[in-house]
Amino acid sequence: MSIESIPPAPLVGEGGRGEMGKSPPRHLVLIGLSYSGKSTVGALAAARLSLPLVDTDQEVERRAGTSVPELFAERGEAAFRALEREVVGVAVAGAPSVIATGGGAPLDAANRRVLWEGNLVVYLEAEAETVAARLRTSPDGTLRPLLAGPDPLSRVQALKHQREPIYRQAHCVIRTDGQSPETIAAFVCQEFLKRGRS
Repeated sequence: MSIESIPPAPLVGEGGRGEMGKSPPRHLVLIGLSYSGKSTVGALAAARLSLPLVDTDQEVERRAGTSVPELFAERGEAAFRALEREVVGVAVAGAPSVIATGGGAPLDAANRRVLWEGNLVVYLEAEAETVAARLRTSPDGTLRPLLAGPDPLSRVQALKHQREPIYRQAHCVIRTDGQSPETIAAFVCQEFLKRGRS
């Protein structure tokens, strides 16, 4: 499916920030809960747009020399968030790219300032039940630290409720339930291109 052939979508809605300024966005930024599809959709969107992908969780792991769960366990959330903030700053200062953020990255005010400034921020919204189902089928079987516990669905529901007001400050919201990653990526690219990048 080409970007031009995508029909107007009930899938897409305006976020709290709505329309951007007149300048084209520099980066395409994907936000949302863990397991909402940011990394998968980000890779597909980056390929469509011929831009590099920066996955902030992967970059944190590369710099720390350990996985996110191990980093949480060994150094604590504060150390993870400090490194994440550094990674986000470097990504935004770099060449135009698709940036797939960690689920908690937009909660940090400093991250929000740099992610929203001059970029298109898209919230990939997924129902808590969808995220919980993906947790159960995750290939590596490793839960994100903030989603671990005996009742992942309740944890996802709580995180979604807590984070939703911030996520909805995105420029647009794409409801992802029941959509393939390819379809979501196509809509994301459409939103990016119609805001001025060709």
